[in-house]
Amino acid sequence: MACCMTVRNCAQYLPALFKNICLLRTLFDDFVLIVAYDNCTDESESLLKEYQSSCSFPIHLLNIDNPNPKRTVRIANARNACLEKLETLDMDIQTHFMLDADDKNVDPWNIGLLQYYLLRDDWDALSFNRTDYYDIWALMYPPFQHHCWGFYEYSECVIHNIKRDITNRLAHCEEWIPCQSAFNGFAMYKTRLFKGIRYDGEYKNLHPLIPDTARESTLLALSSLGPLRLDNFGEYHIPGLTYGEICEHLYYHLNAIAQKKARIYISKHYLIE
Repeated sequence: MACCMTVRNCAQYLPALFKNICLLRTLFDDFVLIVAYDNCTDESESLLKEYQSSCSFPIHLLNIDNPNPKRTVRIANARNACLEKLETLDMDIQTHFMLDADDKNVDPWNIGLLQYYLLRDDWDALSFNRTDYYDIWALMYPPFQHHCWGFYEYSECVIHNIKRDITNRLAHCEEWIPCQSAFNGFAMYKTRLFKGIRYDGEYKNLHPLIPDTARESTLLALSSLGPLRLDNFGEYHIPGLTYGEICEHLYYHLNAIAQKKARIYISKHYLIE
């Protein structure tokens, strides 16, 4: 098993994350941690190296050159560095985890829940519910099949409506919800099926994976919001993001479906209580 994470100035969260990773490690005979980090100006690098020297399992620290001005491209590059390292390891890795090294993963994980799903073979990618389902940008499921920041002045309203919808669906589903994409800070993957699939943070590269019919169904589902601009549909500019960015998870998951027919689900259960 491999646990992958990307780090940039995450020092305040790393001690709690290390505790969760050590608990996760107890589920496996063979375990490896892969961390891609870059341009850290806090104590992240030193904390990672201290953890590496103190652990009995292998930890691969990848200090990468990652200067792209687009944040989602930098994150995609770091996640891809983890995957590329993962695919070179001389280990039979059946499952890998991808997680955010931030406040979303500092509370204790439900290790029993992970163990329950690890024993099952009816999923290819799995993420989890939260009390506050916050990660709407990475989310795509019928009838919402376009990214949430692609609606200009309506985007915040779209996010509010999708968040309300996914929260209701997860509360009333039996086990999980099938989707095209979801992350929510933590996800687990069947490694062999995802081999060769990569992340991408550029909207222009995601665009061919979203057919016009999917856009139309999204617009229909959101028709109560009023008319939406259709010129350059999907491009946007919002504070804190560079023009043309897209959530890197969308590209990763949609390509896995297109190329490998991946079965992607969101569990109704909480990884973090």
